Amino acid sequence: MPRTVRTQCAEGLQGTAARSTLREGISPDSAAALFRSVVNGLQMQWGPDPDLDIVGPVTDFVRLLFDEDLGDE
Repeated sequence: MPRTVRTQCAEGLQGTAARSTLREGISPDSAAALFRSVVNGLQMQWGPDPDLDIVGPVTDFVRLLFDEDLGDE
């Protein structure tokens, strides 16, 4: 059975959580679900407004998930 995007994202975040960079109290599964929700919501908004900046809000959201500075763009 193929893995879902959320499952793949959660697995990718497992290593991040193990290195204690995922903000305390946020599980990889929850972070993956929240990330997909943010991306899906922005895509829905982008449909009628193709000038909408998607990268900026996604970057800001990722910064909320992690304790460490992930570097500047």
